[in-house]
Amino acid sequence: MIRLAAAATLCAALAAATPALAQIMTAEPTYFEARGPLTEAEMKATFSGKYHEDGTDKAGNDWMVDASADGSLRVSSGTFTDTGRARLDGLRLCVTYTKWKGQERCYRYAHHGKQLASYGPDGKLDSVVTISR
Repeated sequence: MIRLAAAATLCAALAAATPALAQIMTAEPTYFEARGPLTEAEMKATFSGKYHEDGTDKAGNDWMVDASADGSLRVSSGTFTDTGRARLDGLRLCVTYTKWKGQERCYRYAHHGKQLASYGPDGKLDSVVTISR
């Protein structure tokens, strides 16, 4: 019981120190449990054209993506950078990056407060993101 209390205290301290990490910790663990999945119309409105995406993945790593109107992407996380392409496939945003050597990964999104939660190909929580134009 004491270990659980210590773990809860540690999680609370980490969440207070890192607001983005707090958002990850409160997101639903899978897409199928998420409240408010984006509709196809919301996916188009969010991921069509030029946009900027700031995210924090489930490991607490911050990253950002800049998307151009033609679907080209530029991602960076710390010193890591890559380029790629995005396309919409109904309820999924499918991305391919150069360093992934042509492998495409598709993500689904759900509302998470003022942010969005992204869920990977396996349906598990990947990141919490903020989209801006």
